[in-house]
Amino acid sequence: MKYAIATFLILFVARTGLTQDEWGPKPDQDRAEKLAIEALQSVLKDPYTAHYRWDSINGTSITSKDEGPPCKGWVLMGWVNAKNSYSGYIGEKEYKFFVHNDQIACAFGEVQVRNSVSRIRII
Repeated sequence: MKYAIATFLILFVARTGLTQDEWGPKPDQDRAEKLAIEALQSVLKDPYTAHYRWDSINGTSITSKDEGPPCKGWVLMGWVNAKNSYSGYIGEKEYKFFVHNDQIACAFGEVQVRNSVSRIRII
């Protein structure tokens, strides 16, 4: 019985290590936030007035087939309140960044069209 438990633990740890190698090293929180802000600079109308709120990096994920080309990475969730074309703040919008090997692999953001909110790929 002890042998079976030990074998299971060894295989579990080995599998976990292989999976983490596939995602690359976990990025530093501050570095990931900086990369995300740089990525948003080209998307926002007035990026210098934006207010950011970040969640901690909470694991890894892969995009689904209906979200465009495959993308995987460590997930950083953020909320941004930025000014629109009329210089008014529009309220927080949610963004999801996939960080892989110290780069933003892809990102998704909220877009409101009439009365519905959709998530679109921005990077």
